[in-house]
Amino acid sequence: MSTHTSFRGDEPASQRDVEALLSRAQSGDHAAFNELFDRYRERIIRSARVRIGPKLANKVDPEDIAQETLRVAWEHLRSFDARNAPRLIDWLANIARNCIRDEVKRWSSEKRDVDLEVSMRSPRQGDAASTWLPIAGGSGTPSQIVSAEQQKEIYDECLSELREHYQDVILLKQYADMSWDEIAQRIGSPNAKAAVQLHSRAMAALEALLKANGFDLIPPPRPS
Repeated sequence: MSTHTSFRGDEPASQRDVEALLSRAQSGDHAAFNELFDRYRERIIRSARVRIGPKLANKVDPEDIAQETLRVAWEHLRSFDARNAPRLIDWLANIARNCIRDEVKRWSSEKRDVDLEVSMRSPRQGDAASTWLPIAGGSGTPSQIVSAEQQKEIYDECLSELREHYQDVILLKQYADMSWDEIAQRIGSPNAKAAVQLHSRAMAALEALLKANGFDLIPPPRPS
């Protein structure tokens, strides 16, 4: 039995707090930068999980990508325009994406055939030990109930199976919290309305994939 589930994220961070932390971090305050990065860490990890996809799921750890993103961001933080503080998450997500590309190149250079590797977390594998379990209703036993963290992984892993332009529009809206105008510009849509329509199709495809694996549509991450 599947059921609609939800999880609560952190309350949106004060933009003034973000700007203050960014100013301190750009002045060399490493503790301020760590505090700032922690506000976005979960979304970086989740977007990395989507970008990594099922083929590299056993090769590249989203937590490692987050750590490399942290390192690279610290090295280049002074190049970030503080006037664009609301778009810091997008800047970090782009760094994470480049880190993932570097990992893909590394595996390719070592001639690793990732297509021969089957992700332990693939919903098509049918492995009883995986996290792909039906979300039970109130009468479900503890073994049938998927934790909030597993729900997030399920959402992200289904999203990773969608076509790239569907991934992009969902990541930009749900994970980076961009406006429709910003999304349209980023993905090359003619206008915000077209971006909204693409997002609707992407969410329909995601919902269908979730339901095909026994889940209702799990809410996306809540921007911090």
